[in-house]
Amino acid sequence: MYKIVADKHFERSYKKLSENIKKKFKNIIPILENNLFDLKLKTHMLQGEKNHIFSISITHKIRALFIIDKNTLLFTDIGNHDDLY
Repeated sequence: MYKIVADKHFERSYKKLSENIKKKFKNIIPILENNLFDLKLKTHMLQGEKNHIFSISITHKIRALFIIDKNTLLFTDIGNHDDLY
């Protein structure tokens, strides 16, 4: 089971999201804690300079980025796919 934490940048980006997107993200947390690679999340590692960062899908357009550190998932950003990549 993973511990979920967020950095300041993630928190600022999260505050800008609609309540609907925030709710969807909160509903994903239990899935993440138990199975990081659940197919619903579409978890994948980024490529290039960001190859240490993972991404999950919140909606068709919204992604959340995180780093895995032992048993901790550190969320670093959340937002529109085109803005994050």
